[in-house]
Formats: sequence, structure tokens, C-alpha cells
Amino acid sequence: MIKFFLSVAKLAAALTITIVVLAVSAWVIVAFVEYRENVKNAPLEMPKTWNPQTVGALENSKLSLVTKWHDGHMYYQFEMESYPSSLFKYREDAEDYDCYQIIFTLTFLDENGFKLSDYQIPSSELIRIVDDSRKPIGLSARGDTYMSADTYRKAVKWEVNWSN
Repeated sequence: MIKFFLSVAKLAAALTITIVVLAVSAWVIVAFVEYRENVKNAPLEMPKTWNPQTVGALENSKLSLVTKWHDGHMYYQFEMESYPSSLFKYREDAEDYDCYQIIFTLTFLDENGFKLSDYQIPSSELIRIVDDSRKPIGLSARGDTYMSADTYRKAVKWEVNWSN
């Protein structure tokens, strides 16, 4: 009878050791994969300044974009370096009617010009930039949106469109 209990105890110890070894191995593998992913994505956390866009329909306004990626999100800083009268009229009319009609769409493209992702910025998220006399001289928006690291890594160009 003692031999039986001794055999069961040895079997239980062997199973326990096996489970512990498998759990530690799984933890090491997951930690290594996460480490590799963090090292691979570290450069994406540096701010990226995109080529500025000039929009003729908005009185040749210069639009700029700076982005960075972190932890599944693309953070952006979007800026218009002028305040076109046509946009001013749309924005003022929209505020009078308690609605926002203007939407800027940022489209991210791969090296061949194929669309990877887009993001819309409604005028409700745009903040006026004013000069010392409180005259509007531009608009800006800052925010974030979900984007995978692979999509962000593949994006090499951007386009901007606006609609009302």
C-alpha cells in the first residue's frame, strides 16, 4: 500500500513540475514576443511630420500634419495655416444653426497610392488660432484614433479632403 501512495506522489510531483515548466515556458515566450514587438514599434513613437498639403479650393491654405503611433493609437496634430473666408462663412453658419457642417478627411496611403486608412475631423474638433488682435489666422485639431502598427508603418503619403 505504501508503494502505491509513493507511486501516486511521484506521479503528482512529475505532473506538477511539468505544468510549472510549461507555464514558465509560455510566460517566457509571451514576454519575448512582447519585447520584440516593442523594439519593432519604438521608432513609430517618434513624431512624423508629413509633407504639407496646399488646397486651392480653400484659398491655397497650407495644411500640415504631425503624427506618432503608440500602443494601438495614432496621435495627430492637424493645422491649417490660414483661415479662408469661405471656410469662415461655413463655420459661422454652422454655429448659428447649432450644427457642424465641415469635415476634413485625412486619408493615409501606401507607397503605391492605395488607401490604407482615413480619419474624419469634424469642425467641432477644430480650434481657432488667433493673432494678437483676436483675428482668426488658422485652425488646429489634436486627437487620436485607433490604427494598427502595421498600417501606420505602411503609410507613406497623406491626402486631405473637406466637405460640408
